[in-house]
Amino acid sequence: MNDKPLIEAIRNSPGGFGLDGRYYPAAMLLLGMDLAKSGGLFRGFEEWLAVQKQELSSFSWPKEIFREAIPEVRPGEWRQPLSPEQEQRAMDHLFSRVLAFLDVRNDREALYHMYVDYRTLRGR
Repeated sequence: MNDKPLIEAIRNSPGGFGLDGRYYPAAMLLLGMDLAKSGGLFRGFEEWLAVQKQELSSFSWPKEIFREAIPEVRPGEWRQPLSPEQEQRAMDHLFSRVLAFLDVRNDREALYHMYVDYRTLRGR
């Protein structure tokens, strides 16, 4: 399963997918795509993020990625209006993280090692 070309198309032409360059609608579109695939698009994404950061989080992936990109905004305010620079930074980070994850998800050996690392991180 390779969803990377579709995600790249969304990144390159957000307006063609009904997006206006803001992070929250883009993240919600990706979440909706994941739901349409019964969770298969981003299965393992939160685990991958935890391994990348070497810490567990109780935040959902859209909020976690936002926190990485825009640390100056408090977690409870992540859906508030942002400056154009912050929106661009958040969008760039979102697509960078998603595309990097898809490389791992599409490589069975890399995916296996990610889950092993995640189990280690969880202390099992």
